[in-house]
Amino acid sequence: MFSVLSLLDKSAQIYRDKVAVVDGDVSLNFLQLRERAMSSAKALVDLGIRPGDRVGICMVKSSDQIIAILATLYANAIFVPILPVLKKSNIAHIVQDSGMRAIITDDKRLKEVNVFFDQVKILIGSGDLVA
Repeated sequence: MFSVLSLLDKSAQIYRDKVAVVDGDVSLNFLQLRERAMSSAKALVDLGIRPGDRVGICMVKSSDQIIAILATLYANAIFVPILPVLKKSNIAHIVQDSGMRAIITDDKRLKEVNVFFDQVKILIGSGDLVA
């Protein structure tokens, strides 16, 4: 049985220089995608995310969103998708109801998310995770 992560790991070995993700002007090969996801996963773990923790991801579809999802999976956490177009009350409900320990977002949505989330907030941009 194969998981998304095992397939990415294998692809990074076999097809390391082949394009894996294209997002406008951003193009990542399989090795770059894996390295950025692993680096971001390490940042999540360093911030206290443990296996089974829920991590919200509130981002538009992008290469950064893909990295955030993969990073959450590499950290053995559970990602909770949050559509960035939702009303603030809906986002608040998802945050509270899911019991998430962290949320990954982009700089455009950080202020919106700050209103509801006073624990670990994570900003991801260009594949790098920061608190």
